Amino acid sequence: MNALVDWRTFSRNTDFASEQDQRLRSFQQGRLLGLRNNRYSWWTHCRELADYILPRRYKWLITPNQMNRGSPINQHILDSTGTLAARNLAAGMFSGTCSPTRKWVGLHAGHLDSTQTSPVSLWLAECERLMYLIFAESNFYTAMAIFMFDLVVFGTAVLLIYEDFDNVINCINPCFGEYYVDIDGKYRPVIFYREFTYTISQTVDEFGWENCSSMIQQFYDRRDGAGLTREVIIAHAIEPNTDPEKYGIPKHFKYRETYWEWGGATNPQSGTSSRGFLRKRGFNERAAIIGRWDLVGNDPYGRSVGMDALPDIKQLQQETRRKAQGIDKGINPPLVADVQLKNQPASLLPGGITFLQGMMSTGNDGMKPAYGNWKPDIASITADLEEVRKRIRDTFFNNLFNVASQFETRSNITAVEWDMRKAESLIMLGPVFQRLYNEVLAPL
Repeated sequence: MNALVDWRTFSRNTDFASEQDQRLRSFQQGRLLGLRNNRYSWWTHCRELADYILPRRYKWLITPNQMNRGSPINQHILDSTGTLAARNLAAGMFSGTCSPTRKWVGLHAGHLDSTQTSPVSLWLAECERLMYLIFAESNFYTAMAIFMFDLVVFGTAVLLIYEDFDNVINCINPCFGEYYVDIDGKYRPVIFYREFTYTISQTVDEFGWENCSSMIQQFYDRRDGAGLTREVIIAHAIEPNTDPEKYGIPKHFKYRETYWEWGGATNPQSGTSSRGFLRKRGFNERAAIIGRWDLVGNDPYGRSVGMDALPDIKQLQQETRRKAQGIDKGINPPLVADVQLKNQPASLLPGGITFLQGMMSTGNDGMKPAYGNWKPDIASITADLEEVRKRIRDTFFNNLFNVASQFETRSNITAVEWDMRKAESLIMLGPVFQRLYNEVLAPL
């Protein structure tokens, strides 16, 4: 667990800033814009992933004071198989890595661990007990469940862990579209930037009235309270503490973190008059835990099974739409009618009758379905849909987490045989679990 020891310097008002703060902010604003350009291709790809799998864990643009956040945004999803398959994989990954119902943390000191009886082992056992207590009493497990869902869909997920007076730690899950990540020379994802919105009330509550710009202070001091719900864009950076003397953070801190006002409540795209930081501090350990599913070269963002399943998910939505159209045309078909019926009352209700003069004498149909006796082949498209659904579930490794239901069981099955079946099914996820250990669990 991160022991976050910080060092803070607060400007009394962010309208004014020291020379070191101005240099650091200029550097970080330029870096944020560069990271935004580098993220563009992943940003657009993840837009499709969000549209078809996980619509509410993605931000297209960080814009304050939007009143339509609760509107339906999953208009692309007609069949939820992709979302359900991703949820099952995320639940399996969560259960396999950090389940709250079993022991998953093991502390060691050399060759000693918490299962032995030496004084060091007893101390390790007590540390483990306290860690489990902190995990259970805080929001860690709920945050990790969201983390896994983001990971299987977008291929990259971020967890922010901060010290908290009430629960020891507090975890935050930024969603894709808010944040930017980059790697260092050793391919480690240690650079984290993000943009997010805060209300005036949240900003003052988090950073203090005296550390905010005059614009935020004026909104907060309005007597009617109407300004408290206005939103501003906050920029956030966590990165290695390079050039500590130049930027005013002591060099014994390995990482630095800053917050600043990036866009105002009245004109968010033009920025604010603020030149300083809302918060500036150093960390001995990284507060941003960044995990990736799979990697290509030196890409900072990961590849995911959601990307692999996206073509099948798109096909599923298209075929589901065509199946519904075929059923609709079979039940309520388009009609062709005698020209004499033009501008004449006609009933298309079940059991309705339309009377047409001379229809019996001509021997022709006065009204009939446009497709004649043709019927849509619903059985074939239904069978193909099942094949597509199976491919989606297999792509999301759902078969690996359904060991109990997919194997024929016997009354005399042993625990060893059952464990072997389960272990064999998880071999395919071995590389992913190892990467999660290195990038996520070990930093904890």
